[in-house]
Amino acid sequence: MLTRRGIGILIALAILAAATALMQSHRNAPLRPHDRAIRVTISQHIAAFQRRDTQAAWALASPNLQARFTSPNGYMAMAEAHYPALFEAQNFDFDDRAKRLGQYEQTRVQNLFLTDQRGKGYWVAFTMQKQPDGSLKIAGCQLRETRALNI
Repeated sequence: MLTRRGIGILIALAILAAATALMQSHRNAPLRPHDRAIRVTISQHIAAFQRRDTQAAWALASPNLQARFTSPNGYMAMAEAHYPALFEAQNFDFDDRAKRLGQYEQTRVQNLFLTDQRGKGYWVAFTMQKQPDGSLKIAGCQLRETRALNI
């Protein structure tokens, strides 16, 4: 025979199971086109760094970044000096969908977890800007080393 306490525990477990299933269905839902485009742009940018393809990396940088670094070689030198993990990425996994940056509708932040060739883990946040022509460009990047494991 179930007591009131037992029934309460069963109800709490049922609610927890339903909430977990709802969260999983959201995470596994198909990506919206802009989220796919953001992921493709970031993947292409990392691939350009890995190939040491200065022109391809430069082409994916926002106009603001290009104005700041003035040349493809200057941009690549900065990236190699401050973001070596992007050049040595063994694998990376996107963390959920890109999120709007405050009140700026055309600016999103996409987080990912990256592991370099030595096995070090990094949380990376790419700031993405939608351009007037509809393309997406890299507007910034924050990289933090972490001890977290990508499981």
